[in-house]
Amino acid sequence: MTPAELLAKHSIALENTAPGRYYVACPRCSKHRRKPGHKDAKCLGVTIEADGRVYWGCNHCGWSGPKKGSGERQPLTTYKYCDADGAPRFRKVRNLPGRKPRFWLEQPDEGARGGWRKGTKGVDTKILYHAQSVVRAITDGRCIAIAEGEKDVDNLRALGIAATCNAHGASEPGKQPKWMKAHSEQLRDADIVVFNDNDAAGYEHADTVCRLSLGIAKRVRRLDLKPHWQDMPRGADISDWLALGHTREELDALIAAAPVIESEPGPPREPEPTDADIEIARLAQLTPMQYEQERKAAAEKLSVRSPVLDRLVAAERAQLGLDDDDGKQGHAILFPEPEPWPEPVDGASLLNALAAAIRKHIVMSAASSHAAALWILHAWLVD
Repeated sequence: MTPAELLAKHSIALENTAPGRYYVACPRCSKHRRKPGHKDAKCLGVTIEADGRVYWGCNHCGWSGPKKGSGERQPLTTYKYCDADGAPRFRKVRNLPGRKPRFWLEQPDEGARGGWRKGTKGVDTKILYHAQSVVRAITDGRCIAIAEGEKDVDNLRALGIAATCNAHGASEPGKQPKWMKAHSEQLRDADIVVFNDNDAAGYEHADTVCRLSLGIAKRVRRLDLKPHWQDMPRGADISDWLALGHTREELDALIAAAPVIESEPGPPREPEPTDADIEIARLAQLTPMQYEQERKAAAEKLSVRSPVLDRLVAAERAQLGLDDDDGKQGHAILFPEPEPWPEPVDGASLLNALAAAIRKHIVMSAASSHAAALWILHAWLVD
């Protein structure tokens, strides 16, 4: 059955059956079991995969389908990862909606049923999706779209756009990125445009792809659909945008206008100090006698009451650490002995994180922060 035929059989009405995620009223409960104010509630989620598979589930009554054993359920979706020569290395299997784990990896095994077995021990899972096509696109000078997942990649490829992604997708915000320098190295001299899902993990993943690809890819562009999709739902992606009926021509125009990323974003610039800021900083560094002598005139100059000025100066002194002076030059600082991290760490990501942390507290160029990060790493590697 086609998606349209399967949905019609179960009285599920969609405006179109293009791949994507949809929400409609549930034919089982919305009109017959719910209160009048909720009869039109869109509580049934419907997923249509790029290969034509369809799944649905109601958030209210729990109805889901198609039923197992009905002959309507198709095999699990798989995404085969081949190396640059076209040899299969592993595949990613997508579980049925609502079941865990959501994905797992398998490697070729001629002795196993179906030729695949779970696990990727000894297999390089850093190979990009459709790696062979990526090589051809670089050779031909074509733009390559970097998406977050295989479904997005396949939908873009269906339009004739070269596209790829990494096998492990995006990491949770604040955790070790899953896109590594090894992924970017496979895009050397490529013209890339990086997409993001509309959530924190998606933005962080796209930023990592851009950052690690600078100096490797020939050109790095960033395409965030949110400014072009006013009511873009949280978690939505390029596949959802295409499911709305947008065309290849519209996407080409957005890619052409996507901003070029030329350097790693530095820390936000501190606002320029005002005359009042400069005066308060000067007053904070005076001795108590000097401050008392200038206090009244300074308050009039700044058009504030003397008690207010006292509080501002006291806050400035505290920020500068002037109230903790014990007459000695500096204070002893004890650093606890660090414990080795239990898992392998990507060195490039660690260095970038160190440089970013330094620039949060010190005004310096990006190059200087990189040098400082390298020195820190060198110091700890001595042991």
